[in-house]
Parts: sequence; C-alpha cells; structure tokens
Amino acid sequence: MKTLAKAVIQAAAFLELSGEDALPLETTVRGLEGIARSLHSASPAEVTALTEAVAELVEAETATYKRPEILAFYQGFMENVDLQEGEET
Repeated sequence: MKTLAKAVIQAAAFLELSGEDALPLETTVRGLEGIARSLHSASPAEVTALTEAVAELVEAETATYKRPEILAFYQGFMENVDLQEGEET
C-alpha cells in the first residue's frame, strides 16, 4: 500500500511543481483537486500508508538532492490534502 501512496504523492508533486510550461494551470489545479478529493475517502490504513510514505520521501530527499521545493511539498502534503492521521474520513 505504501508503494501506491508514494506514487500518488510523487504524481501530485509533479503536477504542483512542473510549472505552466509542462501543463496549463487549470489542468494542474483540476488534477490536484481530484487527487485530494479521492484521498478524502481513504481508509485509516491508507492514511497511515500516506503518512509513512511522506516520511520516507522526506528522508530520501533530505539524504540525496535536498531540493527545498520538493521537501516543502512533501512536508505539507497531508495538510494540503486535508488529511491527518487519526482523523475519520
């Protein structure tokens, strides 16, 4: 489950950080809103997997590239999609 969670987070990071040269802003916003909407029906186990995936992605990014924009995205992901571990969805 964590592998899928990482894929979702990385896809969202691509949408958020790729810029208008890659995708029109409207497309980016619709994509990110769709991801957030879908995640609102996540089970508690899926929210846990997302939380753990974010932590692993932050750790990996910190150990390698240390790109501030990627780190900021990962660190704010759960709040930005309005999910916190332990909340009922």
